[in-house]
Amino acid sequence: MSDLKRQLSEDRAMRNTARSIIFGQFLRVREAVSGKRIGTELADKVVDDALDLADRAGSAARANRGLITAIAGVAGAAAALWLARKSIAAMVGGATKGDDGGPQITESSDEAGASVQEANPKADDYHDQ
Repeated sequence: MSDLKRQLSEDRAMRNTARSIIFGQFLRVREAVSGKRIGTELADKVVDDALDLADRAGSAARANRGLITAIAGVAGAAAALWLARKSIAAMVGGATKGDDGGPQITESSDEAGASVQEANPKADDYHDQ
């Protein structure tokens, strides 16, 4: 009977060892498919890709420094002209809306509050002369 008890205790030890191995694998699989793990891996990939892109953009900027400076200058000049467009138009010839020879359109509201566009008869009469 002692052989049976010894065999039983060895079998229980093997069973407990196998159970702990399977449970450990189960925990690793559960962690791998959990949303937390996937989110962490996705965030790591996005950060790595962003850093790689920034590095490549920096390399390209260093290689084409003159071109980037020229583009920035043109963009700055265009922005300045856009912001000063009304002042420039006033200095050049007093050009404002409606001075192109066509009827001047004004916007008003009817009794219900709806927006209505009407032609300004004075502007039409002025251009006909």
